Amino acid sequence: MDVGQEIRVNFLPALYQNQIEVLRGENAILQTKLNRFNLNEKETNRKITNLLLDVEEKCNSVLAHKDMYESLSSKLQLENSNLQTEISRMKKNEQFLTRKINNQLVINEEITTEHREEIDILQTEINRMKQNEKTKTTDHNTSLSH
Repeated sequence: MDVGQEIRVNFLPALYQNQIEVLRGENAILQTKLNRFNLNEKETNRKITNLLLDVEEKCNSVLAHKDMYESLSSKLQLENSNLQTEISRMKKNEQFLTRKINNQLVINEEITTEHREEIDILQTEINRMKQNEKTKTTDHNTSLSH
């Protein structure tokens, strides 16, 4: 072996050793980055899981409120319908009573008119009788004085 070949043979392992050391350093850096990435991924997954649990809880709350509001809405619609029915019944009753009162007022007016007519007739009769009595008294007094 000549000296040049020997130097090259001796130099190659040192060169490979340097490359191996560089690769080991890069590997350690990459391993550190990978570990950091894995930790970040685990932390992100934990945060996502917590967010999903929070979202699920809020969704359940919203759905419960939705059900409650739908139930209340249904009850309000029923109550509104019942109130409308009651209002309608009361309006019909009011109309009936108004007609009844108006009819009674007409009857009372007719009775009052009849009574007035009877009173007028009686008053006329009383006046006539008074006049007759007065005339009789005057005639009697006149006949006595003669």
